[in-house]
Amino acid sequence: VAEYTLEKKGGVDCLNYSELDNQLKGAWINENQDLKFAFKEGSGKIYVDMEKSTKDKLYCYEYMASNEVNFVSVSSAEKIKDHLTLSYSIKGTEEKVEIPVKDAIKTTEFANAKGGDIEVSPIAMRICSPKGILTNEDNFYNMIDYLGKVEITYKDGSKYLVEKRTYLDENLKEHKADEEVANFTYDCGGDGGVTILFNRLVDVSQVEKISVNGVDYTLK
Repeated sequence: VAEYTLEKKGGVDCLNYSELDNQLKGAWINENQDLKFAFKEGSGKIYVDMEKSTKDKLYCYEYMASNEVNFVSVSSAEKIKDHLTLSYSIKGTEEKVEIPVKDAIKTTEFANAKGGDIEVSPIAMRICSPKGILTNEDNFYNMIDYLGKVEITYKDGSKYLVEKRTYLDENLKEHKADEEVANFTYDCGGDGGVTILFNRLVDVSQVEKISVNGVDYTLK
Protein backbone atom coordinates (compact mmCIF):
# COMPACT_ATOMS: atom_id res chain seq x y z
CA VAL A 1 0.00 0.00 0.00
CA ALA A 2 1.48 3.34 -1.07
CA GLU A 3 0.24 6.56 0.52
CA TYR A 4 0.79 9.85 -1.29
CA THR A 5 -0.80 13.22 -2.06
CA LEU A 6 -1.37 15.02 -5.36
CA GLU A 7 -1.52 18.81 -5.33
CA LYS A 8 -2.28 21.43 -7.97
CA LYS A 9 -3.49 24.97 -7.54
CA GLY A 10 -6.82 25.39 -9.28
CA GLY A 11 -7.70 21.69 -8.98
CA VAL A 12 -6.02 18.30 -9.38
CA ASP A 13 -6.94 17.04 -12.86
CA CYS A 14 -4.50 14.16 -13.42
CA LEU A 15 -6.99 11.64 -11.95
CA ASN A 16 -10.60 10.80 -12.64
CA TYR A 17 -12.02 9.98 -9.22
CA SER A 18 -15.26 9.74 -7.25
CA GLU A 19 -16.79 7.72 -4.42
CA LEU A 20 -18.22 5.35 -7.04
CA ASP A 21 -14.73 4.87 -8.53
CA ASN A 22 -13.46 4.02 -5.03
CA GLN A 23 -16.08 1.27 -4.80
CA LEU A 24 -15.31 -0.11 -8.25
CA LYS A 25 -11.87 -0.14 -9.91
CA GLY A 26 -10.42 2.94 -8.23
CA ALA A 27 -9.36 6.32 -9.56
CA TRP A 28 -7.79 6.31 -13.00
CA ILE A 29 -5.34 8.46 -14.95
CA ASN A 30 -6.88 11.29 -16.94
CA GLU A 31 -5.36 11.01 -20.42
CA ASN A 32 -6.38 14.56 -21.33
CA GLN A 33 -3.65 16.30 -19.31
CA ASP A 34 0.14 16.41 -19.18
CA LEU A 35 0.97 14.49 -15.98
CA LYS A 36 1.14 10.69 -15.99
CA PHE A 37 2.62 8.49 -13.25
CA ALA A 38 3.07 4.84 -12.21
CA PHE A 39 5.02 2.79 -9.69
CA LYS A 40 7.89 0.68 -11.03
CA GLU A 41 7.18 -2.08 -8.51
CA GLY A 42 3.53 -2.61 -9.40
CA SER A 43 0.17 -1.06 -10.07
CA GLY A 44 -3.25 -1.53 -8.59
CA LYS A 45 -6.26 0.34 -7.28
CA ILE A 46 -6.04 4.00 -6.28
CA TYR A 47 -8.38 4.92 -3.43
CA VAL A 48 -8.97 8.66 -2.92
CA ASP A 49 -9.98 9.74 0.59
CA MET A 50 -13.00 11.85 -0.35
CA GLU A 51 -13.49 13.24 3.18
CA LYS A 52 -9.90 14.35 3.65
CA SER A 53 -9.23 15.53 0.09
CA THR A 54 -9.95 18.98 -1.35
CA LYS A 55 -10.16 20.18 -4.93
CA ASP A 56 -6.51 21.26 -4.84
CA LYS A 57 -5.10 18.34 -2.82
CA LEU A 58 -5.91 14.63 -3.05
CA TYR A 59 -4.99 12.06 -0.41
CA CYS A 60 -4.38 8.80 -2.27
CA TYR A 61 -3.78 5.20 -1.22
CA GLU A 62 -2.66 2.82 -3.95
CA TYR A 63 -3.13 -0.89 -3.24
CA MET A 64 -0.91 -2.95 -5.51
CA ALA A 65 0.54 -6.41 -6.02
CA SER A 66 4.32 -6.29 -6.30
CA ASN A 67 5.90 -6.99 -9.69
CA GLU A 68 9.09 -8.14 -7.96
CA VAL A 69 8.66 -11.66 -9.37
CA ASN A 70 9.38 -10.20 -12.82
CA PHE A 71 12.52 -8.28 -11.79
CA VAL A 72 15.87 -9.54 -13.07
CA SER A 73 18.71 -8.87 -10.62
CA VAL A 74 22.42 -9.60 -10.84
CA SER A 75 22.54 -10.08 -7.09
CA SER A 76 20.12 -10.06 -4.17
CA ALA A 77 21.70 -6.82 -2.98
CA GLU A 78 20.20 -5.05 -6.00
CA LYS A 79 16.65 -5.74 -4.87
CA ILE A 80 15.48 -2.51 -3.28
CA LYS A 81 13.43 -3.08 -0.12
CA ASP A 82 13.46 0.34 1.52
CA HIS A 83 11.50 2.39 -1.02
CA LEU A 84 9.13 2.36 -3.99
CA THR A 85 9.97 4.24 -7.17
CA LEU A 86 7.25 6.46 -8.60
CA SER A 87 7.99 7.41 -12.20
CA TYR A 88 6.12 10.28 -13.83
CA SER A 89 6.23 12.47 -16.90
CA ILE A 90 5.24 16.11 -17.33
CA LYS A 91 4.84 17.19 -20.94
CA GLY A 92 7.08 14.34 -22.02
CA THR A 93 9.84 14.98 -19.45
CA GLU A 94 10.56 11.85 -17.40
CA GLU A 95 11.14 12.16 -13.64
CA LYS A 96 11.05 9.88 -10.61
CA VAL A 97 10.67 10.11 -6.85
CA GLU A 98 11.40 7.54 -4.13
CA ILE A 99 8.78 6.83 -1.43
CA PRO A 100 10.17 5.22 1.77
CA VAL A 101 8.76 1.81 2.72
CA LYS A 102 7.64 1.14 6.29
CA ASP A 103 7.81 -2.27 7.97
CA ALA A 104 6.18 -5.05 5.97
CA ILE A 105 2.97 -6.59 7.25
CA LYS A 106 3.52 -10.10 8.60
CA THR A 107 2.06 -12.94 6.51
CA THR A 108 1.05 -16.45 7.59
CA GLU A 109 1.18 -19.49 5.30
CA PHE A 110 -1.69 -21.93 4.81
CA ALA A 111 -1.41 -25.06 2.63
CA ASN A 112 -3.67 -27.68 1.06
CA ALA A 113 -3.13 -31.45 0.86
CA LYS A 114 -1.57 -31.20 -2.62
CA GLY A 115 1.14 -28.75 -1.59
CA GLY A 116 -0.52 -25.56 -2.79
CA ASP A 117 -0.02 -22.61 -0.51
CA ILE A 118 -1.61 -19.28 0.41
CA GLU A 119 -0.02 -16.30 2.16
CA VAL A 120 -2.44 -14.38 4.40
CA SER A 121 -2.11 -11.04 6.17
CA PRO A 122 -4.74 -8.95 8.01
CA ILE A 123 -5.47 -7.00 4.79
CA ALA A 124 -4.96 -9.47 1.93
CA MET A 125 -4.23 -13.00 0.76
CA ARG A 126 -2.15 -14.35 -2.12
CA ILE A 127 -2.74 -17.73 -3.76
CA CYS A 128 0.86 -18.66 -4.56
CA SER A 129 0.44 -21.99 -6.35
CA PRO A 130 -2.15 -23.73 -8.56
CA LYS A 131 -1.53 -27.11 -6.90
CA GLY A 132 -4.71 -28.75 -5.75
CA ILE A 133 -7.13 -26.26 -7.32
CA LEU A 134 -6.27 -26.30 -11.05
CA THR A 135 -6.20 -29.49 -13.11
CA ASN A 136 -4.24 -27.66 -15.81
CA GLU A 137 -1.47 -25.69 -14.10
CA ASP A 138 -0.79 -23.86 -17.36
CA ASN A 139 -3.82 -21.73 -16.46
CA PHE A 140 -2.06 -20.37 -13.36
CA TYR A 141 -1.34 -16.97 -14.94
CA ASN A 142 -5.08 -16.54 -15.56
CA MET A 143 -6.18 -18.29 -12.37
CA ILE A 144 -8.17 -15.21 -11.39
CA ASP A 145 -10.65 -16.33 -14.09
CA TYR A 146 -11.02 -19.74 -12.45
CA LEU A 147 -11.90 -18.69 -8.90
CA GLY A 148 -15.38 -19.92 -8.08
CA LYS A 149 -15.58 -19.50 -4.32
CA VAL A 150 -13.14 -18.17 -1.73
CA GLU A 151 -14.18 -18.38 1.93
CA ILE A 152 -12.45 -17.93 5.30
CA THR A 153 -13.70 -19.97 8.28
CA TYR A 154 -12.79 -18.72 11.75
CA LYS A 155 -12.16 -20.85 14.82
CA ASP A 156 -15.50 -19.81 16.32
CA GLY A 157 -17.35 -21.17 13.27
CA SER A 158 -18.15 -17.80 11.67
CA LYS A 159 -17.33 -17.29 8.02
CA TYR A 160 -16.16 -14.52 5.70
CA LEU A 161 -17.30 -15.19 2.13
CA VAL A 162 -14.64 -13.32 0.17
CA GLU A 163 -16.04 -14.03 -3.27
CA LYS A 164 -18.35 -16.38 -5.11
CA ARG A 165 -19.11 -16.92 -8.77
CA THR A 166 -21.62 -19.40 -10.19
CA TYR A 167 -20.22 -20.60 -13.52
CA LEU A 168 -22.35 -21.50 -16.53
CA ASP A 169 -19.93 -23.94 -18.16
CA GLU A 170 -17.39 -26.57 -17.17
CA ASN A 171 -14.49 -24.44 -18.42
CA LEU A 172 -15.20 -21.93 -15.63
CA LYS A 173 -15.29 -18.97 -17.97
CA GLU A 174 -18.80 -17.48 -18.01
CA HIS A 175 -20.66 -16.87 -14.77
CA LYS A 176 -23.94 -15.42 -13.58
CA ALA A 177 -23.14 -11.79 -12.87
CA ASP A 178 -26.36 -11.20 -10.94
CA GLU A 179 -25.41 -13.94 -8.45
CA GLU A 180 -21.82 -12.84 -7.95
CA VAL A 181 -20.54 -12.06 -4.45
CA ALA A 182 -17.53 -9.73 -4.21
CA ASN A 183 -16.64 -8.98 -0.59
CA PHE A 184 -13.17 -7.70 -1.46
CA THR A 185 -11.64 -4.38 -2.46
CA TYR A 186 -9.86 -5.71 -5.53
CA ASP A 187 -8.11 -8.78 -6.89
CA CYS A 188 -5.45 -9.22 -9.54
CA GLY A 189 -3.50 -12.07 -11.11
CA GLY A 190 -0.09 -12.65 -12.68
CA ASP A 191 3.04 -14.81 -12.55
CA GLY A 192 3.18 -14.44 -8.78
CA GLY A 193 -0.32 -15.82 -8.26
CA VAL A 194 -3.62 -14.16 -7.37
CA THR A 195 -3.74 -11.40 -4.75
CA ILE A 196 -7.06 -10.53 -3.10
CA LEU A 197 -7.36 -7.40 -0.96
CA PHE A 198 -9.98 -7.82 1.76
CA ASN A 199 -12.69 -5.24 2.42
CA ARG A 200 -12.20 -5.71 6.17
CA LEU A 201 -9.42 -6.59 8.62
CA VAL A 202 -8.87 -10.31 9.19
CA ASP A 203 -7.51 -11.64 12.48
CA VAL A 204 -5.24 -14.29 10.99
CA SER A 205 -4.61 -15.91 14.40
CA GLN A 206 -8.32 -16.82 14.53
CA VAL A 207 -8.51 -18.39 11.04
CA GLU A 208 -9.32 -22.12 11.11
CA LYS A 209 -9.15 -22.70 7.36
CA ILE A 210 -9.41 -21.04 3.95
CA SER A 211 -11.38 -22.69 1.15
CA VAL A 212 -10.71 -22.02 -2.54
CA ASN A 213 -13.00 -23.74 -5.06
CA GLY A 214 -13.88 -26.28 -2.37
CA VAL A 215 -10.24 -27.08 -1.49
CA ASP A 216 -9.28 -26.45 2.14
CA TYR A 217 -6.08 -24.74 3.25
CA THR A 218 -4.97 -25.04 6.88
CA LEU A 219 -2.11 -23.52 8.87
CA LYS A 220 1.20 -24.69 7.44
